[in-house]
Amino acid sequence: MKKLFGILILYFLLSTKSSIAAITVDKYLLAMTSDNKKVHELIERNLMGINSGLMYANAELRFEKRKQIYCQPDKLAFNSQNLIQFVSDEIKFLQNKGMKIENFPIGMILVMHLKRVFPCK
Repeated sequence: MKKLFGILILYFLLSTKSSIAAITVDKYLLAMTSDNKKVHELIERNLMGINSGLMYANAELRFEKRKQIYCQPDKLAFNSQNLIQFVSDEIKFLQNKGMKIENFPIGMILVMHLKRVFPCK
């Protein structure tokens, strides 16, 4: 049964419609409740890719002497596990504020968290 559940989640995440669109909060929450390691790895790779893009964007903003999106602490290296924790924490934060975020892309949730927790001064 768990294997079938994992296959359904993978299908959900990799279906034509889902692969064109971003992974949304509702799909993320469903995927993270799965025991399927491939589903978790897909989420991790997705978040690592988003983080890489944000790092490049920040580098370009620094080069142009403009305000960065967020300022990563020097002693904190981002990895897939803390990115997942950031997304999960921001989902809880926004839900506690009463926001309906089921259809928000997790990339946007990550950006919101990084801006809120690691602001540039």
